[in-house]
Amino acid sequence: MTVLLHFYFIDKSVKLAYRKKPQVMILYLSAIAESSLSVLISMFLYNPFGSLKLTGCGVKQLSDFYTVFKNPRPNYEEKLYCTQEAAYPIYSIVLVYICLSILAILIIRIPLVGIFRIRRDSANSIYAAFYFFPIMAAFYAVLAGYLYYSYPVLMLIGAVVSTAWFLASRPYQEPKEMLVHIITSPRLLIILIGHWLITSFGILSVSELNGVPFTWEMLTLVFVPLIFYLVTLKLTDPSKFHSD
Repeated sequence: MTVLLHFYFIDKSVKLAYRKKPQVMILYLSAIAESSLSVLISMFLYNPFGSLKLTGCGVKQLSDFYTVFKNPRPNYEEKLYCTQEAAYPIYSIVLVYICLSILAILIIRIPLVGIFRIRRDSANSIYAAFYFFPIMAAFYAVLAGYLYYSYPVLMLIGAVVSTAWFLASRPYQEPKEMLVHIITSPRLLIILIGHWLITSFGILSVSELNGVPFTWEMLTLVFVPLIFYLVTLKLTDPSKFHSD
């Protein structure tokens, strides 16, 4: 989800005439690298330390994310604030990831903007990230339990809708011309691959949440939105409809 937000604000901050410049590719690649490194480091920091495997308590019910409301009151007297993170490490690891993502921007993207002399207006996506990350952290801290059960589906839907919006915004709306236009443009190709990665993660999350064994064949589903759009393109092109 953070990658989608990065892509959106980078696209919005870059002027149309400047989007094909090689420097802009740095911003997209940097966003992917920042998110990937933040995920890996977040996992390395939890037990077992330095491993991609996580040892946790597991989630049994929604209230596991809100242990603050479960502080005991012995003999109905003074309340003892002694509850811990029941959904360890699922709850705290997301907040760690957000902190690391902000740190990654400071360490990776800001130096790259200076090194490659990227236009100042193109770097406005950095300021946007410093706004939406704290908002995400506050939103997650309050609604973590609800997001845990709905996030995989929301991410999958968001990736599909974003892919459709990305394809619909292309100037060429013929299947062959669109594919050539995307493949020959490094910027568009990176954005499309980023959507595929997010979609694959959404498929993995949904299968894991519903207890469906993951198979590599499931990853072929990431191409379904693109194929479906191209197949139905002639049926949904507004120019094909005429009012009486």
